[in-house]
Amino acid sequence: MRARAKARLRHDRTGPLTPAGADLQEVVHELEVHQAELEMQNDELRRTQVELETARARLALLYNAAPVGYLTLDGAGVIREANLTAAQLLDCRPDQLLGKGLFRFVAPASQEAFHCFCRSREAAASQRTLELQLRRPDRSTFAGWLESHPEPPTPGLPQRFLVTLTDITERLRAQQHRAQLAAIVESCDQAIISRTLDDVIVSWNPASERMFGYTAEEIVGRPFRLLVPPEGLASLQAMRQRILQGERIEDYETERLTKDGHRLIITATTSPIKDGRGQIIGLATILRDSTRQKWVEAALRQSEAALSDFFDRAPLGLLWVSPDGRILRVNRAQLAMLGQAREGLFGRKLAEFSAPPKSVPPMLERLARHEALHNHRAQLRHRDGSLRHVLIDANGLWDKERMVHSRWFVRDVTRRLELEQEILAIGERVQQRIGQDLHDDLCQQLTCIEFLARSLERRLSGPAPAEAARAREVARLTRQAMTHTRELAHGMCPVDLASDGLPGALKELAARTRRLFRVDCRFRGNAPGPVGDAVSQTHLYRIAQEAVGNALKHGRPSRIGIRLRARGNKIVLGVLDNGAGLANGVDAPRGLGLRIMQYRAGVIGGTLTVRQGLKGGAAVVCSIPSGTTHPRTSFKP
Repeated sequence: MRARAKARLRHDRTGPLTPAGADLQEVVHELEVHQAELEMQNDELRRTQVELETARARLALLYNAAPVGYLTLDGAGVIREANLTAAQLLDCRPDQLLGKGLFRFVAPASQEAFHCFCRSREAAASQRTLELQLRRPDRSTFAGWLESHPEPPTPGLPQRFLVTLTDITERLRAQQHRAQLAAIVESCDQAIISRTLDDVIVSWNPASERMFGYTAEEIVGRPFRLLVPPEGLASLQAMRQRILQGERIEDYETERLTKDGHRLIITATTSPIKDGRGQIIGLATILRDSTRQKWVEAALRQSEAALSDFFDRAPLGLLWVSPDGRILRVNRAQLAMLGQAREGLFGRKLAEFSAPPKSVPPMLERLARHEALHNHRAQLRHRDGSLRHVLIDANGLWDKERMVHSRWFVRDVTRRLELEQEILAIGERVQQRIGQDLHDDLCQQLTCIEFLARSLERRLSGPAPAEAARAREVARLTRQAMTHTRELAHGMCPVDLASDGLPGALKELAARTRRLFRVDCRFRGNAPGPVGDAVSQTHLYRIAQEAVGNALKHGRPSRIGIRLRARGNKIVLGVLDNGAGLANGVDAPRGLGLRIMQYRAGVIGGTLTVRQGLKGGAAVVCSIPSGTTHPRTSFKP
């Protein structure tokens, strides 16, 4: 510095030294050099001050613009300095933070951990860290990370600490997300394999181990082609090229090899793995073992084909019907029953093929109420116009409370019905023949016996009055037997409905019952005009005749009532008695007579019930639709 001062003095001097003594000149020279030194030091100090101020401004800018929050705390945890980032994290201005304790911004759940951190920080001279929840003035919270660094101690001043504050909320979310992904990969039942661009395996989850037999230690670091059959290597290379172009290949089917050489049918999805810059750094493959699924699918297809064949070739008619009555599926037997082609039935209303059409909606309503149809009699119309008598069993297929469709099982009983009607007709003819034989043969013989008895009575009236009385008694009993025989013969003969119709025949039945069995039997009827056709009237008469016979045979009544009434669109026939009634008071007897009555009622589209009478005895009630006609092709009484 002194040499520089002298050089400066020589440069700045403009004249010679003041003449004087040598000592004085030396003193003046020294003063001038010292003055030059001071000026130079002053210039150096000013330059250093400018540099310091520039550096301080730069440091202040860096301090406030730092991506982490900086806080200076005293020993009590009071904030003495704070940068802008820390103020933004705590949602305050920097000047609002000064003089406030940091604990005010700590969430209650982290208060205890923060106090422990402060105590350990005061006792330690090294770095300390803490993860905690911080709370802003608006009550919002975030996860924070604190790092405490003690400042060098200054004599006479309390210890201070430099604390960095970082918002790690996103980092924790990312860690949680990675942990969840890792857990998913670990627990997934599908093999998940990642590999490098050179096809070297780098990750291998437990499902991969179960599927292929290799442990992670055995397979990681080895080439992926170990799992590929030789004929699949070319396809693997082509697929790798597509992946390197950024393509994702989904749900392709291929084969892979297990550790023991067994081949698996695999459904796989391969996609590229990219880094943060979007560069492809690897490949990820998800594999699902489809071997069993393929077997199940084949078995299912075989089962569906067998069921479809069973459905289509069943000997009885099968139908699927929608809730609104449209045909969804039909088999061959039902097509033959209706004389229709399959395409002519699909989507059409079942009522179009029913006789009458209005009989179908009530059946659909019953099915919609979770009821089932069992042996329900109905008639279907063939394409040629003829009617098919059928028995229907039906129930619904339900999805919770919604009916998907109803299943109908239809049996064609037309031929059986014709045979049964023929049997009834044969019975009618047998009864007719017996009745005729009784009337024409037995009655004639009884008439002859009566005539002979009367002749014998006249011959014995004079000489032997006692024997004449016996002959008269024989004639009387013979006349009585002949009357009963004629009544029986009349009951066995066909019903004469030509004159008075069914009401007249029932009235005659009641009168004959009174005469033969000495029982008060009465008929009442309010049915206006003819009751159905001849077939319906004949069956109704036979039902009434069978019901009266059952009452006389089983109930031993003193009174029997026969009723024939018209109720709305129905004709109701009732036979009521005051006899012993049903055996158990509830269920009807199941004898042959009841079955015949029920069959007769079904033939004419009616229903028959047998129940306990309201005032004792039994009640047989048959109800048929009015105005119904029935062909008499086979039924010939």
